[in-house]
Amino acid sequence: MRKLLLFTLVLFGILSVQSLAWNYGCGENIPPDVCGASNGGNSSGDSWIITPTIGAVAIDPDTGKWASISNTTDRKAAKNSVLERCGADCKVIMVDSKRCVGVAYSKGDKAFGSDSATDNIGGIGYNTRVQRSNEKALKKCEKSGGKSCKVIVNVCAVEGTTKY
Repeated sequence: MRKLLLFTLVLFGILSVQSLAWNYGCGENIPPDVCGASNGGNSSGDSWIITPTIGAVAIDPDTGKWASISNTTDRKAAKNSVLERCGADCKVIMVDSKRCVGVAYSKGDKAFGSDSATDNIGGIGYNTRVQRSNEKALKKCEKSGGKSCKVIVNVCAVEGTTKY
């Protein structure tokens, strides 16, 4: 769990620094030819667009087995990927761009809860999204009858960039 969190933090940091290097004069998801910028607003001469990403988590409520995927662009493929690895009895939770989803599970009670958080509230940062989604997942797990709920996974989907 710590390695996954560290990897996600490093990835988010790299993407944040990279996005600061570009001048988004066109705005999100607006091709440069629409707003008149010849190179997409960056100094390298390449053109870029923001790509929405998807993540998914699947969990088997009876066993606590889970699988996850993050930062893919194909919703159906993400769902199929986690179901393949988790099993047919697993419940799938999807997460969209700029959101994190936490999943909490109580083994003895076979109860789970999940919830997500976004950064649209006052520009909160990545760590806050993870923390908020985990807290909300724990509350939902407890509401569903879990007496010893623990966060078992958190998946975030961040926007990516694509050269065109």
